[in-house]
Amino acid sequence: MWVSKATKRPDRVWLHLPLIAWMALGVISSGMGPPQVTAASRRVPVRSVRNIALSERGELQGVVVDARGRGLSGREVVVRRARQTMVRVRATRDGHFSARGLTSGLYVISSGTVRQLVRVWSTSSAPPRTPHRLVLVDEPRIVRGQSPTGGTDSLGMLLLSGEVMAISLVFSDNRDLPLVSP
Repeated sequence: MWVSKATKRPDRVWLHLPLIAWMALGVISSGMGPPQVTAASRRVPVRSVRNIALSERGELQGVVVDARGRGLSGREVVVRRARQTMVRVRATRDGHFSARGLTSGLYVISSGTVRQLVRVWSTSSAPPRTPHRLVLVDEPRIVRGQSPTGGTDSLGMLLLSGEVMAISLVFSDNRDLPLVSP
């Protein structure tokens, strides 16, 4: 055990160890660790329903582009209906794709980070001005100002725990010193 030369009493450093362990446990349990990835967080949102008319040959035509409108080469495009995959195709060099064998109805078309709910119409039954080409914009979803710890950031938690430890050390170590009046 350490003995302080100034006070001739045992040093109280060992009293701070439980406090430091408690603070470390609080910081770890507050969510400052790596964010947990769950199946729900990997879901890609479905945008509003779009009407698309099939081509004269009965194909669903479209293009996969990035946020700047450039075609994305070789992207896989998946067409699903009622959780069943109907067609899987690859986009061409300039991002164009064509899916055959579809009938009128609702489909979910996905590629990369984009999912689009599409109401497919036959050429003869499509409403006027219905487009014949689907444009899928595959852009990363950017969320700014969000915190996985529910509004508390890691730096704030670290600073708060440091302040609490500093205050506790100051008050516990200054009890032995005589008060000095002005």
